[in-house]
Amino acid sequence: MKYKSILMAAVMTALLPALAVAQNGVNYSYTHTDGVEYSCSVYTDSINITDATLGSVVDVVIPDSIAYGGTKRPVREIGAQAFSYSDIETVVIPNTVTVIGYGAFSGCSMLETATIGTGVVEIWETAFQYCESLTTLNFNAVSSSVYAFSGSGVLDECDALETINIGPDVTVLPEDLVGSVFPLVSLANVNIAAERLLPIATGYFGSTVSGLAIKVPCTQLAAYQGHAVWSALGTITADCDGDTTVGGDTTVVTVYDTVVVTVYDTVVRYVDTVYCDTLVVHDTVYLEPNGVDGADEAPVKVYLGQGRLVVEGAETGEALRVYDLQGRLMMQGRATGYRTTLDMPAARVFLLRVGQRAAHKLVRAE
Repeated sequence: MKYKSILMAAVMTALLPALAVAQNGVNYSYTHTDGVEYSCSVYTDSINITDATLGSVVDVVIPDSIAYGGTKRPVREIGAQAFSYSDIETVVIPNTVTVIGYGAFSGCSMLETATIGTGVVEIWETAFQYCESLTTLNFNAVSSSVYAFSGSGVLDECDALETINIGPDVTVLPEDLVGSVFPLVSLANVNIAAERLLPIATGYFGSTVSGLAIKVPCTQLAAYQGHAVWSALGTITADCDGDTTVGGDTTVVTVYDTVVVTVYDTVVRYVDTVYCDTLVVHDTVYLEPNGVDGADEAPVKVYLGQGRLVVEGAETGEALRVYDLQGRLMMQGRATGYRTTLDMPAARVFLLRVGQRAAHKLVRAE
């Protein structure tokens, strides 16, 4: 079967102009600081890796940029069969990469852990085929598609794969990550960090896969337990930080020593009460931390303007989470700079939490 796959790879390589053959690209050889030698195709605003010679290097962190002509260009593609049949043991694909080519890591029989960055939008079939030692896949691609043929997938015959970790920024799982021909016979754990339900079709991991240990964020436990496909795959538990209990759609959260509870203009201090990590809100109360993480951070300003929710003063990358008054997560995002705008939530009254700071209560005018 491997010889047949190699022949098919040769045929497919000839059919993939963007991945295997540089168009108007300059051929360039680059030796990274770790000693890996890369063959590249250089474009005006990017670089594609077409081949790699590892030497004695087995743990590879692919560079996110390569300098050419005095200018650093982001690495955008891992070309068809670029690392195939090498002795690589671990690989980290940077967030700049958007395309993982056909069979890019196929036949890497010693590969144990692979990490796919957030920027990948195209993964071609058999990208990790015959990675017989692959036990852990860290999948962080925010939104990606798999280009597959004849039922093949990205992970064909990865018979040792035990754990798939799905990153916090993932918004959708691509079809054909696992093809219809080769199920993941050893898959035991799926850990989901994304605070959203990621729907999948029946048989997504292979028709024979069941009995999985599935771990999801506290806020998503009910959603996953209520999803027919996920719930049929195994036992779903919540990954909760601190001393928490879960009941229905609401999470009761960690207890700290002191918080300040603000009810409109009246401020009251409580001892040994609750500071919300996942918000549990009663009536019109919102919480401000006193002596807990986030209390010393610069204040942020939150307001409604021109039909948008506006946040000023947050640090770039800081989490923005909107909750309803029952503490259920409605939407989330990240600050993009000093001033960030978000879509207006559907609810008239809601709460916005910036990072680990106080929750802001907002009321939208009728």
